[in-house]
Amino acid sequence: MAPLDYSKWEHMDDIKAALEDGDEDIGQVGGLVPEGAEVSAKQVGEEMISRVTLTGPNAADFVLQTMQQDPREEVQAKGCLALSQIAEKPEGRTALRKNGGIGIEVVVAAMMSAQPEEVEVQAHGCSALANLAIDEGETLVIAKSGLDAVLESAKTLLKEVTVQRKACLALGNLAFGSEGEAKVLASGGIETVVAAMNAHRKDPVVQEEGIDALVNIADSPDGKKRLLECGGLDVVANAQKHPKCAAVAADLAKQLTELRGSDGTLV
Repeated sequence: MAPLDYSKWEHMDDIKAALEDGDEDIGQVGGLVPEGAEVSAKQVGEEMISRVTLTGPNAADFVLQTMQQDPREEVQAKGCLALSQIAEKPEGRTALRKNGGIGIEVVVAAMMSAQPEEVEVQAHGCSALANLAIDEGETLVIAKSGLDAVLESAKTLLKEVTVQRKACLALGNLAFGSEGEAKVLASGGIETVVAAMNAHRKDPVVQEEGIDALVNIADSPDGKKRLLECGGLDVVANAQKHPKCAAVAADLAKQLTELRGSDGTLV
C-alpha cells in the first residue's frame, strides 16, 4: 500500500501527540508509520472506524482512499462498514455521492472483487448500499451497479444470515421509488427475497427485512402476481409468525389473496 499523507486530515496534532505519549492504537496508518514497517489489516481497519467515530462524514475521503489503495479482505470489510456508518446521516450520504457516486463505486468494487467466502465484505457492502439508497439515492446506486452487486451477493451467500438480512434491506430501499421498484422487479428481486426468507424462516430479522422489501418490490399488480407465482403466500404466511412483521405480512397476504379468483387462478 502506498503511504497515506496524514498532513491534510483533521486531528493530526492529536494523533501525533498520542503517538508521542506511547499510545500505539492511534494513527498507525500510512505516513506516520516508519518507512518499510508493516501495517496490519486490522490496524488499518480500526483506523478507519476510529476516524468515522471521531469525525463522521469528514472521514469519507480517508476511508475511500484507504480502500482504493489496500485490497486486503479485512480492510475492505471494515471500509464497507465505515462507509455504511457514514451513510447513516444525510451529510454522509451527500459526501459519498459526490463526484458521480465515488462512494458507491468503491463499495461495489469491494463486493465484486471479494472472494465468495468473504462474508463481512458482502454484508457490510449491502448495508452501505442500503443506506446510500435512502433519500432518493436508489437511482444512482442502481446506475453504479449496486443492484447487481446486492443480487449477486444474496444469491452466492444464501446460507449466510448476516448477508441475507442486509441484502433484503438493500433491495427494499432500492425499490422504494417507482423507477427503482421496476428495476428491482425486472432483475429478479422478488425471487431473491423469497429465497432468503425461505432459507432463514426462523430468523426474525430476515423475515422483517424481507417483508418490508416485498411490500416495495411488489407494490404494483405485476409485482404481486410475480410474488404469487414464486410462492409468495407461503413465505408471507411464515412471516406472520414473527411479531415485529406480523401486521405488515398479514396485510400483504390479504392483498395477494384478493388477486386470486374463486378457482385459485390469478385474476
